[in-house]
This record gives sequence, C-alpha cells and structure tokens, in this order.
Amino acid sequence: LTVNPAAPSGLTYPSPLSATLGTAIAPLTPTATGVVTTYSIAPALPAGLSIDTATGVISGVPTLITAQAAYVITAANVTGSTTFTLQIDVAPAATAVGVFRDSVVAGLGYTSGAQSGTTNAVGEFTYEIGRSVTFSVGAVVLGTAPEGRPLLTPVDLIVNGTIDSSAVINVTRFLLMLDEDGDPANGIQISAAVRTTAQQWGQIDF
Repeated sequence: LTVNPAAPSGLTYPSPLSATLGTAIAPLTPTATGVVTTYSIAPALPAGLSIDTATGVISGVPTLITAQAAYVITAANVTGSTTFTLQIDVAPAATAVGVFRDSVVAGLGYTSGAQSGTTNAVGEFTYEIGRSVTFSVGAVVLGTAPEGRPLLTPVDLIVNGTIDSSAVINVTRFLLMLDEDGDPANGIQISAAVRTTAQQWGQIDF
C-alpha cells in the first residue's frame, strides 16, 4: 500500500519582477499548498537568473536587458502539479554623466557596472547611479571611486585619500607622465597608442 501526497496547489510568487541589469535581485521565494518535490520553469529565465529546482527560489544577477515576458513555473510531486505565470523584465541601470578631473583627463579608461569606455575630450564618463567607478590606463588600475558622482578626482580613487596623500600624488604624477603633449595646462590627453602599450604593463603600487 502506497499513500502519495496530494498534488500541490496555490503556487504563487511576487509578481511582476522588474529587475535592473547588473544588480542582484532579492531572491523570490514561492508559496504553495502541499508537498512540492521539484520546480521547473519555461521558457528559460533571463540570462543571469536561475531557479533552484528543489526550493523554487529564483535568484541571480541579470546580465541581459530583457523585455517583459511570461515565465511559467511548475511545482510538482509524484501525484500532480500546479503552475504560476511570473512576469519578468530586465531594464538598463539608470546612468548619469560625470567628469574626471585633475586637469581635464581625456582617454582614461573607466568601468561602472555595464558602462565602460574612455573619457572623452572634456573628461566625461558614463556611470551607473549608485555603482562604483573604476579608472584605468590599459592594465594599470588607478583606483575605484565607491560611487559615481558628477565630478571625480584622483582623491576619490584612494581610500581616505586627501590632496596630500602619497597615493593621490603618485596617481596624478602617473597621469601627467602619460600626457600626449606634456602640457597639463591644456588638459591631459592619453593617446590610443599609450593605452594599447599599457595593456602590457603590470599593476603599479601607487
């Protein structure tokens, strides 16, 4: 004689889920009546998100912008199953434009979440609001500002940095050394040739 559990019922999740590219979602935990032995989902979740097939918890960091779509989750046991349709979209992170300045620094590499590139002719970079910004020249990382702001300087890249900190002074010297025309009065221009060469450099202890 075998007594199986009743089929599960009443499956629910917090829905809809509006996720932000590059930001971990708060894990979504299901609610269901009865015994659930396995969870599955179709179609596959947006890139970076996953479902625990034993607990049904959905978690992760989305890595691809995705329009809102329906995902059917099935909770099952040996007797039967129940389903829930979860709506999910992944939106790009909110961004803003900042300026990196010792004097204006053009051609400086930066990364902030999914945003990356080099500062333009007036030192502008794009950062994700609430995210850190890391600046570099080739393979040499100058430092990381804990949070993007409209204006960042070498002081912001060093923990507890001040204008008198040796690390801040050395970062500034490094940038001056790379200036294409050697005249900081008209800004610091880091050329593409220097950035390419710097890919082969080791990290500097500023």
